[in-house]
Amino acid sequence: MSTTHPTADWRHFGGSYFSHDWRDLPLGDSKLSIHYQRLPLETFLGELLAAGFVLEQLIEPRPTAGLREIDEAAYNKLHQAPSFLAVKLKRS
Repeated sequence: MSTTHPTADWRHFGGSYFSHDWRDLPLGDSKLSIHYQRLPLETFLGELLAAGFVLEQLIEPRPTAGLREIDEAAYNKLHQAPSFLAVKLKRS
């Protein structure tokens, strides 16, 4: 399972890191957006564990070297703070 990183949401939208509010994240210059609920990491993982899943791995992916060639500023920014989160789960 993957999602935006809760700290990235907090930096982008502001307010409290512990918010459980619904947000729309625009997709580039299009009129499309992703509608989702931002959650602190504690809630995100807590709900999965309470549902009977076991956390096998948590990854905060970093950009590949290829991004540096395309957009060095984005590459540097993504090495400073997490923007994405992936978890590997299994049913207990």
